[in-house]
Parts: sequence; structure tokens; C-alpha cells
Amino acid sequence: MLLKKASPSVPFSPPPKIPSPNNLPENGNEIDISEIKQASSLAEAKKVAKKIIRKLFTEYENVKIEDLEAIKDKYEKEQERISYTQQQNSLPSLKETNPNLRGIYSQVLQDVARRVKKAFRGFFLRLKSKTGEAGYPRFKSFGRYDSFTYSQNNNSYKLEQSQLRLASIGKVKIKLHRELEGEVKTCSIIVKNGKYYACFSSEVEPKLLPKTGKKVGIDLGLTSFLATSDGELKEAPKTYRKAEKELAKAGRKVSRRIKRSKRRKKAVILLAKQHEKVSNQRKDLAHKLAKELVEKYDGIAYEKLAIKNMGIEVNAKNTSQICSECDKQREQKLKLSQRKFACSFCPYSDNRDINAARNILKRTEWVGSTLQGAVPAAGQAKPGQKTTFLEKNAMKFCKEFNQQTKELESSKILNVRIIISENKDYQFAIQGQITSNLIKKVGSEKKTLSAEEIEKIAQEKLPYLNTTDIEKAKKIVAGSVRSFKDFKIN
Repeated sequence: MLLKKASPSVPFSPPPKIPSPNNLPENGNEIDISEIKQASSLAEAKKVAKKIIRKLFTEYENVKIEDLEAIKDKYEKEQERISYTQQQNSLPSLKETNPNLRGIYSQVLQDVARRVKKAFRGFFLRLKSKTGEAGYPRFKSFGRYDSFTYSQNNNSYKLEQSQLRLASIGKVKIKLHRELEGEVKTCSIIVKNGKYYACFSSEVEPKLLPKTGKKVGIDLGLTSFLATSDGELKEAPKTYRKAEKELAKAGRKVSRRIKRSKRRKKAVILLAKQHEKVSNQRKDLAHKLAKELVEKYDGIAYEKLAIKNMGIEVNAKNTSQICSECDKQREQKLKLSQRKFACSFCPYSDNRDINAARNILKRTEWVGSTLQGAVPAAGQAKPGQKTTFLEKNAMKFCKEFNQQTKELESSKILNVRIIISENKDYQFAIQGQITSNLIKKVGSEKKTLSAEEIEKIAQEKLPYLNTTDIEKAKKIVAGSVRSFKDFKIN
């Protein structure tokens, strides 16, 4: 299966200053591409190319504003929506009426209409889901429209050694810091903090890493960046703290400048560059660390915070308060300032984050067993709160009980689930042919195993269960059950 992968952005060289809107080609509104051909040197051609690119940004912004206005007016007057195809078909006539657009490549103009379509699609989806504010698509100001895209690789752009040839613009020198992999699909020109970038996306074959047979739990710490269940501590780089003085200095410089002045624009770019540096340092650490973990381990477990899509989520409750050796919770709760964990019941002591990472890994093992069907949990099992019965007998009980009930009629019990509630009580969820009704209200047609039948199975097939456990099982199946709450055993 092919995966779409965006290669790292390729910066233009040297990083130019952003010219003001007034500092554009002297022939007025017309974009004259022939200026590049007439340039006496490569340096002069580069200057003209940059001016034209800035002019293109302005025109793309104007096209988007016109598209948004057309959609809004059409809906307000006629209660009709303008589709992406209609917008795309209107571009040739728009070029005839607006001479500024004649020198712009057709795909790039189509990409503007595509962005408008994407913005409205997102707006209607948010409106439908009713999660927070929908956010009606807004007009982008001159300074906010910072990219345009060549959506097809049909000789509209081409890499020629150290130069990038762009349709309707010409050749621009670039710094290609690494070879592009796979088949290049799109090319985007981006301006960011006074620097110009060419960003390519390509399709590459996925590379499978060799299996290591190892798994790890990670805990994001306060004093350290993260701790692993293997006992490793990764120190936090504190990039923001180190750059705090420079950021404050650059911020004061911006506040002293007169609004809309050239000096203020320069100060804003300087401040943005400082923030970009801090951001790049953080990304560099995160990417290198993620690569190291992925290459070293087959499975990664983490607490359920804001990190997603790679690994298994577990409940983070009390991971730093429960002993990873004896599974018992400390008598006195650790404060955030206390970074060392010492168990109240056994001799175990270690770094607080490492103990939490080990607990996270153990909870993943429990989730793993439920995913394989040993204990099909109806809720989240918490290893730190397991009772002796659950630890020793739950998986075996479920497996054998399910095997026995498979032989019964379809109208009777087909499965049994064991979970642990917040207050450590047993909960048995019995599923039959009418599970959907069981959640709401059970009708008169419901049939269950009688107390005698469950006792017979328990005594003959499950001799390891003690009398108390059998009594609990008998209580569950006896009588009329109205909801899942009735399964709770006090």
C-alpha cells in the first residue's frame, strides 16, 4: 500500500526579506513573466522572481475573497450554493475580466477554489456535529495568505539540479538538503518568517522495521521529559526557558515600534524567528526520541493524555500512587513536589515517573489480555485495584464459563463478562440474544440460567472457586434483572 508522505520543506536561497505590497514590478497591475528572461544576471532574475511570487500571493488572496463573496451572495439572494466545479469553470472568464490573473498558472487558481471548498466542508461538518463554534470561513488578509500549490506534476514544476522551475514564474535557485524519495505528487510554495520554502509531497513504499520482541511503558514527567519502564529518564531540554530572555527582548522591541511601520514589520519577523527556533528545537527532540523508541520497541504504552494514534491508551488514574511491585496504593498520597516513590507495604522505591511508567505497561498487559478475549471487559480494568479473586480466577472463570454456556439454547446466557468498578465491587454482565434490550429494559421473554444450574456448573467445572464466589454467581442469575446496574454486588 502506498502512503502519501510530505518531504521536509526545501528553503529558497538566500532567505529574502519580505517586500512590501508597494515594492512590486513597476508595470502596475500586470504580472510580466518576461522580466525574468530579460534579466542580465541570475541574481537579478531571482529578485524579479521573488517580486512576482509576492504579487501572486496577493492575487490568490483576491481570488479567494471573490469566491467567498460569490458563495455568500448567491446563498443570501437565491438560497443556492456555488459548487467547486462552478467556481473552477468560472476561472477562464475571471482571467478575461481581471488582467492580473492572466500570468498565473491554471492549477494554482484551481487550488484556491479547492481551499474554499475545503473551508466550507469543515464549517458544515462542525455545524452538524455541534461541538463548539462552527467558525464561518473568513477572509484572509494579505499577511495571512502564505502559500500556493501546484497540484499536479505535469511539468508545472521541475527540479533541475540546484534550481526549481515553476510554471508561469521561471527558475529559482534552491537548497536541496536531501534527495526526494518516491514519485513527487504536489509542490507548494510557502513563505514563513521572511523565508521562502518549496514543500514537496510524494508517495513512498512503507518500510517495515525488524521486530525486537520488546515493549515499554512511558510516563511524561514534570522534572524529566519522560521516564520509561526500563528505568531510563530523558531529561527535558528546557528550550523555552533558555530562550526566554531573547524572546522577551524581541517582544519589547515589537511593542516599542509604531504600528504598520516598516521597523515594526521587521521586529515582528525577528520575534517570529525566535519562536520558530524554539519550536524547531522541540520538534527535533520529539522526532529523534520517537524514532529511537519505535526502532527499539514493538509495543509502546502511555498514559491517556494528549498523545494519540501510536500505542495503547490506558487510564492514568493513580499510576504514580500505586506500587508497581505489589500493586498496592500508598497510604499517604504523594505530592507533586515529591519525586521519589516509596511503597508503604513493600521495600520497593524508585523514581516516581519510572514507577508510573511500569504501572502503565502493566495496565497495557491487562488490556492486551482482554483484547485477545480472555476477559472481555465491559469497562476499564484497573490492575492497581484488582482483588485476589480477579487476579487468580477471572480469566479462567470467563473462559470455562463461556465454554459451558455455548452448549445452551440461544435464548439463554451466551457470555459472561467480569469488570471491576470504581469501588472494587464485582460486576458481572450477562449477555444473551436480547442484549440490546438488557441495557434498557428486559421484557418478559428473557430467560436466564437458574441458580441451581449456575451452582452445578460452578461446583462441577470450577472447583477452584470458593463458596463466597459461588454465592455471588447465584445472586446474579437469580430473579428478574432490569438493567446492568442490578448486576452490582455489594
